[in-house]
Amino acid sequence: MSDKRTTRTKELIRDSFLYLLSKKDVSKIKVTEIVDLAGIGRGTFYLHFLDVYDLYEQIESELYEDLAVFIDEVFTPVNGDYELLLLSKNLINYIDEHKKVFALFTRDKNYKDSDTKFRQLVTNRVIQGYLDDPNTGLFYRII
Repeated sequence: MSDKRTTRTKELIRDSFLYLLSKKDVSKIKVTEIVDLAGIGRGTFYLHFLDVYDLYEQIESELYEDLAVFIDEVFTPVNGDYELLLLSKNLINYIDEHKKVFALFTRDKNYKDSDTKFRQLVTNRVIQGYLDDPNTGLFYRII
């Protein structure tokens, strides 16, 4: 039962934070605003997060971890070749499904390195997937 409550509490905190982030810069958001909006106590917030920036970073990490898993799942060889067009289409659909969060994490007012992290993640996953493949990878061509 406590796992469900913990999950629900984190969802309330996350949703409240994302709402506030849509209205103002992360540096202007206070824990008090988050807990008031979420209907929880400050102590409950601090059970899960160190501060507002920790919350931001945890949400951002989760977003990019989910994206990495998604890329790994959809970027597979088709008939021996990687379909970059298919990956692009699926990636666009994924971003569209999560557009509110991506928009908040990539706008200039918030951490400026979020868009760089996004580009690096996609590039690294695609290149690594290609290089590691025994049929197409550079590593396997050398051996």
